[in-house]
Amino acid sequence: MNKPGPRRAGGFIRAGEADLGRIGMPRRRALELRLHHAWLQIAGHELAERLRPVRIVRGCLELECLDTQWSAALKSVLPNLVSGLAQADSGLGIRKFRILGEPGEAVSVKQPEGGGS
Repeated sequence: MNKPGPRRAGGFIRAGEADLGRIGMPRRRALELRLHHAWLQIAGHELAERLRPVRIVRGCLELECLDTQWSAALKSVLPNLVSGLAQADSGLGIRKFRILGEPGEAVSVKQPEGGGS
């Protein structure tokens, strides 16, 4: 008789690398999870607690600033962060960004020097 205990399993995929559409998850929810995972990797926990990605609409990443005291400081680093996010996961299709509730046009994402893929 076999003793119950830990079982070995194979085929695990790291978070953020799974094709969520293949497991039956709706495309919109899968894209949302990819966005949040990628944002956390690029922005880090501190910044992710203050600035949250809401959605991507026609290539425009919409962000929500959760801490108004940080708003001015975030504006200076935001273009580089969003550019890094667009490069880290080009499948998200991010071409510009805007902060919800703030006036003005969406800002285009800086393209990587040397062209990119």
